[in-house]
Amino acid sequence: MSNKGDLKDKVFLVKNLYNNSDFNQALKLTSDLAKNYSDNSFVQNLHGVVLIALNNWKIAKDYFLKAIKINNNSPEALNNLGLSELNLGDLEQALENFLKAIEIKPDYENAHDNILKILTYFKSKKNKDNPYILANKYISEIKFKYDQNKHIDNIDIINFYKKSYDIVHKNLSKIDTKETQIYRHNSVDLNCNRHFKIFNNFNVIPEFCFSCFKVTVQAKTVLELFKLYFVFDRLDLKLKNSRKLMIESRKDVSGNYKGFIYCSSVEEGENIKNKLKSILIKNVGNDCSISLKRGCSEFALKYPLYKKASKDASEMMLYNKSWKKKEEIIDNKIWNKNSKKGIINHSLTGSTLRDILVMRNWILYARKIGDNSFH
Repeated sequence: MSNKGDLKDKVFLVKNLYNNSDFNQALKLTSDLAKNYSDNSFVQNLHGVVLIALNNWKIAKDYFLKAIKINNNSPEALNNLGLSELNLGDLEQALENFLKAIEIKPDYENAHDNILKILTYFKSKKNKDNPYILANKYISEIKFKYDQNKHIDNIDIINFYKKSYDIVHKNLSKIDTKETQIYRHNSVDLNCNRHFKIFNNFNVIPEFCFSCFKVTVQAKTVLELFKLYFVFDRLDLKLKNSRKLMIESRKDVSGNYKGFIYCSSVEEGENIKNKLKSILIKNVGNDCSISLKRGCSEFALKYPLYKKASKDASEMMLYNKSWKKKEEIIDNKIWNKNSKKGIINHSLTGSTLRDILVMRNWILYARKIGDNSFH
């Protein structure tokens, strides 16, 4: 068996490869380490982490179980086991392991965020007395009268938030999150992490992103963003398009409060935009500067023509086929024969604990930029 100095050097190399998204090369190292240090919980967990990066969920799960068998008090291994189970569709067991990780390490941010995230997908039938699950349940039971044909009153928004935050404070007084975005997912994986790896490494836009469009809504105040939250949550779209609400923190990107609905064609986007515009005028009192654009703003900063969405395809920027080679370079680093996309869970309708914590960050951001609409 190799000595401790050799292990430390190998782990250092693995971390460098991992940070450079060269997961297949990292896997070669951790595969050997896992064999040579079969009784080392840290090494078994490290190998599992690299397998997760490669979307080798089932194999990764086995190594986290090995790590836990060696050390059943490893919060990292328990959290990672939960991630594997989440992506394999075993939500109840995943939540159980996230909760165990928090019991061992109460300030473990990753496990905490994973609990908040998983509770946006399903209602647990176990651990009903757990403060996370209790707070989430009570928040989901708050009634908010929403009618897409009626104006949303400011006082109703404020009262809703205050009731919800009182529940948070009563059950989880020290809880927090750094997250600033609220999602409503469908079952389509947009695979954005992969696309940004390609863009960030080579300054090229992946082919997939040329068929990704988004209806963009810019709210003027944080109070309008809250109203947009209820519109997006209740919006009836047959294709159940993924949606996102956020405060803007990116440099060189204008606007403070935004909502996005993701579409796969210009025609679909135009239909949603027209439907949404009518609802916003009734619910908010204006259309919140609604528009249809293509892809991510970061791509358009590099290629200004990319963002244009038009029914006339000749007016839109085309994919450069020579970029395919760049995509293959990244794919060869982050995929292998055992890679399989994780299960994408539909978001629940209605408010969750995570939503309320993100809303608190919205309010703090609003105060910071001098927006006193919510008080």
